[in-house]
Amino acid sequence: MKQYVWAARTFIVVGGALFITRGFLPSAGIFGFLGREDSSSELLYHEQSPFQALNQIPADASISQPQQVAVETSKTFEYKVPRGATFSSVWKGIGGDDEELDRALSELKGSGFTPQSLRVGEELEVTHKDGKLVEVKKKLPSGSTAALFRNSLGELEAHVEHLKIVTREKRVTGTIFSSLVDSASGHSLPYSLVDDFVDLFSSRVEFRKDLQPGDSFTVVFEERVTADGQQLEPGAIKAASLQLSGRLLAVVRDVDKSGKARYFDEKGQMPSKAFLRYPVKYTRISSVFSHARFHPVLKVSRPHNGVDFAAPIGTPVRTVGDGTIIYSGYSASGGNMIRVAHDARYTTEYMHLNSISKNARKGARVERGDVIGTLGNTGLSSGPHLHFALFDKGKYTDPMKSNVIQSEGPVRPPAAVLAMIAELKKAHEAVAVAAKGSNKKA
Repeated sequence: MKQYVWAARTFIVVGGALFITRGFLPSAGIFGFLGREDSSSELLYHEQSPFQALNQIPADASISQPQQVAVETSKTFEYKVPRGATFSSVWKGIGGDDEELDRALSELKGSGFTPQSLRVGEELEVTHKDGKLVEVKKKLPSGSTAALFRNSLGELEAHVEHLKIVTREKRVTGTIFSSLVDSASGHSLPYSLVDDFVDLFSSRVEFRKDLQPGDSFTVVFEERVTADGQQLEPGAIKAASLQLSGRLLAVVRDVDKSGKARYFDEKGQMPSKAFLRYPVKYTRISSVFSHARFHPVLKVSRPHNGVDFAAPIGTPVRTVGDGTIIYSGYSASGGNMIRVAHDARYTTEYMHLNSISKNARKGARVERGDVIGTLGNTGLSSGPHLHFALFDKGKYTDPMKSNVIQSEGPVRPPAAVLAMIAELKKAHEAVAVAAKGSNKKA
């Protein structure tokens, strides 16, 4: 008796007869099987010579081999952007192929996921299959997600997943006891809005000196959340006010028919377009304007014709007013620096920059708040900071004491603006009444 296996059947040749079973037979005598009732091993009898039977069986079918099934292995992990990273180093860190780097950059262009958008500590969601990068996702400030994925052809492709965003107006009113930042934080006001709040009043208020315990503030802004409740970056401040030693200061935002935003003050007038007081959204001043300051590098006393703002390298630096760039480049003592002429009278200077923005070249027009570079430690510098200087008719002047104003013509305020100003006044009156009540109880 000879036994052969092929196509899930067992072929047995006994004395010139061919027996075929559906299924496989264990190693037992043929007569033992013939005498057993087994529906899974039904025998088919063919009367032909053993040679004819064997000719119908493939030569390579004498041994049955189990079929190997490939199993894909997939894993998803978080990649944190390290300090000093470039897109190319991030691409390598997430397991991207060097040959696909240019393709990735090209696909991501315009998606919001760009080399300039990467921030230290930011987390990217990365997915690999069989050890190969197949998708990387980055959350955008808008609440959407930019994704670079491998399509059905195996090529990299980018798209943006837009989330449904719910917007609602939110109002925060509080009393200042120690600092604006502490009070705002205690009322869950997003930190980014504290910077914007300071900008709105910086031409009229010196926050380091003018704020007193008991002063109050109100901020009306657009809160943005996803449909599942995830908190997003807030929208612009719609209105803000500051009760300063009994004096109310207010700013209300209005968007005209052309889509341009403009601001009105507590009197319903458009405030004159003053310079921003701070060229960085960071208010720690490490060195003030002085006629005789000991220079930490040169070890001599000499005038310090500007103000130093200490902040981490890479902090965005912005121009404090509209103007034209008249110098953009490297200076031995100032390092990377930019000089902006605002009009025939005023010029500002930004020194020790880590980098200069692509569009901040000599002759370029800039508007107040435009980012022109990043804070650094270049030139004659003892540590990361921005040296900011203001010139009035070619002479140095203290930026923190100057009241630089560019006048604008009168504009009639919309009714909605006047209504909001009235609401802001009531909010501060309510805070004052509540404060008096708590003082009486004490």
